[in-house]
Amino acid sequence: SWKLISWASDNENVLLEHVFAGKSEFIIINRTAPQESRNLNNLLAVQPTKLTLKDNKFDKYYLYNQTTRILQTASISEPTPVAVIENVIAYKSYGNDTILYATDSDEPAGTVGIRLKSGDKTYKIRKFAAGSNYLLDLAKYSGDIYLVAGSSNLGKVYIYKDPIGQINSKPNKTASPEYVSRVNAANYIS
Repeated sequence: SWKLISWASDNENVLLEHVFAGKSEFIIINRTAPQESRNLNNLLAVQPTKLTLKDNKFDKYYLYNQTTRILQTASISEPTPVAVIENVIAYKSYGNDTILYATDSDEPAGTVGIRLKSGDKTYKIRKFAAGSNYLLDLAKYSGDIYLVAGSSNLGKVYIYKDPIGQINSKPNKTASPEYVSRVNAANYIS
């Protein structure tokens, strides 16, 4: 089977996941120059669980391995993967260097921390009871970053407006959600 992951910002390249015989591979297909299409597993010499475009560019990637729980970055010009964050359970990226992720690193047993990495800084957003399906998303609207965080077992989804600005204005406090929406057994967010 084939699964659409995302279109690149150039609107000529599309990232697909090809699942076959219990394995998967990630393919970048150029619709205007098919000969420039690439099997990213072969090109980068990796077997990631998840691969996403970095900054929606067709030649830059985030690579995630669910077994090692390491999030890496690589590109066609620099194909050797470089670790970005360790102990990642789930993630969503935005732009060139903003990553929303769930981790149990440095958290009490049975909890998961939701963190936002922007550039060289990491911000603690919220803690959840540990679960299995974390719902994370980021978007920009009218110049502000919005993030959504929840989990299928939580029954709530938290929506934050400008969490970095909130934390920077009150360094000893955490960001407050703009909205809290009750959603029973949520399994997808966008």
